[in-house]
Amino acid sequence: MEHKIYLTLARYKDKSGLSRLINHYHVEYDGKRILTSDVASFDAARYLLNNNLAKEDDTLVTYADGKPLMSGSIKWFAEHTIQENEKIGPRFAKWKPFPKDVHE
Repeated sequence: MEHKIYLTLARYKDKSGLSRLINHYHVEYDGKRILTSDVASFDAARYLLNNNLAKEDDTLVTYADGKPLMSGSIKWFAEHTIQENEKIGPRFAKWKPFPKDVHE
């Protein structure tokens, strides 16, 4: 099954009231905003799986401005993220969840 997500650039208002872009995207699925993220396709895949809206072998298709950007298996997107730092440029990397707080 194919699952389509739609991305729009996220904006915020600064202290002066001006609208500014940030390096995040709003993600819409099935007509509803499900999250805002800087790695939107990857976080959306995890969201769809965690909420039983998709299966691992389903396909995720990402759209922006009405045009398809990328597609692949939900499982692949859920298992990856984008890694970038001062030593390496953007690249795909294995995703690791944040560790649970030991005090919980």
